[in-house]
Amino acid sequence: MAVIGILPLFSFFTFNVCEVANSNVIFVKNQTQLALDTQDFQMSRYHAFKAISGIWKAQYSFSECECDGLATNMDLAAKNLKEATKALTLEDQKVFLKIAMQNTVIGMTAIEGRHKTGKRNTIQNETIEAAKTVDTSRKLVEETYLKQIEEALSKFENSLNNVVALEDCQNAYKFIRAMQDETHEKLGKKNLTNRKIYYLTRVVEITNAALLKINSDCSSLSLTGK
Repeated sequence: MAVIGILPLFSFFTFNVCEVANSNVIFVKNQTQLALDTQDFQMSRYHAFKAISGIWKAQYSFSECECDGLATNMDLAAKNLKEATKALTLEDQKVFLKIAMQNTVIGMTAIEGRHKTGKRNTIQNETIEAAKTVDTSRKLVEETYLKQIEEALSKFENSLNNVVALEDCQNAYKFIRAMQDETHEKLGKKNLTNRKIYYLTRVVEITNAALLKINSDCSSLSLTGK
């Protein structure tokens, strides 16, 4: 009799946990949608942070509700929401928000089909596809950052060309050489990100080109690095 009494209690507990999980997933979905809908960068971040908070508070219900793919997809949603809050542009922000929304919707599907074993393979496949989408989108974001870096470097190169054209050879050489030496020092530091290494390496290339031009234009002068 004791066992018979425990089983309904366990089922009731699971049902309640899943209801709580479902309510929290809906909250996360709504906040993510608000973040997607707004064109205000800071408001988008605000709603993304609220969605993250909702996931953190509901982690227990996500793990306790026996739904294939729920906890995994909500964890992915949290990671992509975090990436959205770190984005530097609204466009990049939207990329990660869309992925987070996809993860969240899959989580909702997991709750709806928690007792329908036929949906398990579908949920797993959707999770795999979502992971592939994350990788693809991150590559797109990386390309966007590289484009922004190159645009900044182009302006930097134009500035150096002006220095070479307008300053006397000695001053221009010393100024650019000092800048290059400083860049080399930065490149020697540990734990640099790939983006930082790329940027600093390009700065060295650009300053090298400027120094070569000065050497060519001012070949009759004795130029020193310091």
